[in-house]
Amino acid sequence: TAAADKHWSEAARISPWSYYGLRAQDLQNGYIIRLAADVPTDVPDDRFTDADWQEIATWIDGWYTAESSGDVMSGTRGRRAMTLWRLGWQDEALALFRAIRDDVRDNPWGLLSLARAMREEGIYSISIYCGDRLAILGNAAGAPPPTAVSRLSYPTAYGHLVSTHAQRRALDPFLFLSLIRQESRFDSWAISRSGASGLTQVMPATGAWIAERINDNTYHRDMLYRPVVSVNYGTWYIRHLLDLYDNDWVAALAAYNAGPGNLQRWTGGEAIADHDLFYETIPMEEPKSYVRLIYQQYRRYEQIYRR
Repeated sequence: TAAADKHWSEAARISPWSYYGLRAQDLQNGYIIRLAADVPTDVPDDRFTDADWQEIATWIDGWYTAESSGDVMSGTRGRRAMTLWRLGWQDEALALFRAIRDDVRDNPWGLLSLARAMREEGIYSISIYCGDRLAILGNAAGAPPPTAVSRLSYPTAYGHLVSTHAQRRALDPFLFLSLIRQESRFDSWAISRSGASGLTQVMPATGAWIAERINDNTYHRDMLYRPVVSVNYGTWYIRHLLDLYDNDWVAALAAYNAGPGNLQRWTGGEAIADHDLFYETIPMEEPKSYVRLIYQQYRRYEQIYRR
């Protein structure tokens, strides 16, 4: 109706990248939550060049008046953290990296310096934070971030693996990258309190179940920390769920997070007819947040890489 369209337009104007702003735009555009069969599976290169870093530096220089204080990793704490990291003392190193992160959270130059060091070491959890924080500070100063900052926030790490398996299983690689970003922040050694492991946070028991179905006789739970295994198993499982739910990727995400049994209880075993009503009535906060956050991230990936 005209009234609904007016409210959707207002929601999209006020907060275009919030979940509700995105849903309003999608409702206006007649978007249907079904994964397309012919979605492109190419994933752009994740490498940052000197020109990318310079683009961010030039942008910061245009709105932040303080001068750069240099490389934040050159101090005693930064050097110690990097040494620990390269020796394999990851937990100890990450604690120091996070302390540096907290110290520079309001310093764009410090965030840029830290982001560059973290990207070079493949520590995406912190480089993503730096990208997100730079965008917040820039927007607050009236300076929308350039594409390079958006790419910091939304990397395409493990892109070749994701692209290969997305093509194999008819998935949108950006939906799957959004899942990895939410599950592990691209940390292949991530482990949850419940034991979910690796990039795609597959539970060991689920991994064993998948291994049986794909005839992988080599499976061991520690294999979930290997990106090639995690992406293989994660893409197989999300494809399995998409097949169960007629390519409804919101249903598949809810089941990936909370389990098919919970989804069946919430839907009565029926297809989701109204995704907005479904979202509002999810009774558990974690899967509700999971659906909301991946919806937002998926749209951001599309906006950055498919413009």
